[in-house]
Amino acid sequence: MKTFIKRVVSLLSWSAVGLGILSVVTLIVFATFGAKFVTVLSESMTASGIPVGAGVVVVPISASEIEAGDVILATSLYGDQVLHEAQGSPAKDENGRDQLNLKGTSNNSHEAYLYDVSDGAHRAIWSAPGLGSVVQLPWKPIPLTQNLIPGGAGVPWAALAAPLLVIWFFWPDRKRPAQKVGESAHELEASAN
Repeated sequence: MKTFIKRVVSLLSWSAVGLGILSVVTLIVFATFGAKFVTVLSESMTASGIPVGAGVVVVPISASEIEAGDVILATSLYGDQVLHEAQGSPAKDENGRDQLNLKGTSNNSHEAYLYDVSDGAHRAIWSAPGLGSVVQLPWKPIPLTQNLIPGGAGVPWAALAAPLLVIWFFWPDRKRPAQKVGESAHELEASAN
């Protein structure tokens, strides 16, 4: 049983190391190319295979590069980030600003307003259903903790997991007795028997 537990702990430890390395590489690549990771929060793009909870990687794009059919992340009039399909190339308004018509592929109609993409937008290059929900899990509040923090935000799972990992990492190892300075491993083994 102890061997099984050791193997599980070892597997989890090496998985954490691998995940850490993958995270660092991902951050470097994202910083190099200006990419962002977003989570889809509505059903408006389900018809395109991008369901609620999907993780989407987007890269910067200038207004002149946007084409009809591109899945674009743009900022709405209200400051929200919206991921929808471009219905054509941006057109200039009377002030010379690039305006883009976007539509969620599951929506019946176009947006009520155009999106200003004069300062650029982001094009989706990859998505994975469910990945956004998994990535956001550490930051979701633990159930029944909403009353612990003013404003009802709740305590995120990461706030519980981080101290537990630190405690586990620094927990003293009690497998073998302390070795005195100058005492050989053979002498220590003989005294234990």
